Amino acid sequence: MKFEYDLIKAFETSFRDNFDLPALSDYDSDRPVMTYGDMASRIASLHILYHELGIHPGDKIAIAGKNSAEWILAFMSVLTYGAVAVPVLHEFSPDDMTTIINHSDSSVFFVSDSIAAGLDFAKLPELKVMISLDGNLRVISERDKEFKGVLPSQLITTLGQRLSQSLGGRAFIA
Repeated sequence: MKFEYDLIKAFETSFRDNFDLPALSDYDSDRPVMTYGDMASRIASLHILYHELGIHPGDKIAIAGKNSAEWILAFMSVLTYGAVAVPVLHEFSPDDMTTIINHSDSSVFFVSDSIAAGLDFAKLPELKVMISLDGNLRVISERDKEFKGVLPSQLITTLGQRLSQSLGGRAFIA
């Protein structure tokens, strides 16, 4: 008996069937509970950012931070995009993180602000962008200065329009 399971299809079905239901929250936080619809929208915005940065399936994306809803979003966006997640223990020293990230050839790094403050972006030459895991997944460092401070909702609007134009005006987000 052959068992086939499509993780991406399972996520898609779950998002669609539970769109308005609660999905994620951070323990002991004032932030609102995230619905499946919120998750789908934020993951889609990250996919758009990956596309704009020239990230391809199989490329490496590092993640370092404490357990949070944003960590889960980052991880799920990596998996559903077809990239490879490189989890980095948030307790590692900045030097050890730099070595791991450089050795992994990661192009994107999701990181807590407190960790990012101790890292030297110049010593991470393969990284195209660092994205904060603290609250809203905003871009905190990048090579070309185009996305600094950008939030997921802005990505859907600005990058989504550009991507749609590059696809000949076809809609690509349901």
